[in-house]
Amino acid sequence: MDEVVKASDYRATQRKIVELPSGFKFEIRKMSPMIFAEVYGVTNVSPDMTNEAAEKLIQENVFSMIETVIPYCVVRPKIIAGESTNEDALSIYDIDPDDIFVLLEEITNFSGLGDADSAERKKFRTEPDGPGSGSD
Repeated sequence: MDEVVKASDYRATQRKIVELPSGFKFEIRKMSPMIFAEVYGVTNVSPDMTNEAAEKLIQENVFSMIETVIPYCVVRPKIIAGESTNEDALSIYDIDPDDIFVLLEEITNFSGLGDADSAERKKFRTEPDGPGSGSD
């Protein structure tokens, strides 16, 4: 009989620890499709989107990304988008800007949405006889 994965085992594959410029370590998780859609808007994203168009979309939405993605994708310590009155939670406004941008980059890359992944998707779409070329 095939054993079904435990939630904790699956969850562990979706998380990792990152060290920030400040020297502190945070635990992050991959960005879910729901968070991605919330940040970019479902109508703004297309599988045929060029890297330039995706980069422009990110630049236009960077502050929205920070306010949505960082609190959702940072598992520990707990981060909230507003002011924090909880001793065990950080306000997004308390975090050093260098740490914020490294967190955003780490989350994006870990979620398969970084530059290297984008280059692979572009290569996949443009290989003449490769998968997705229509010649299969």
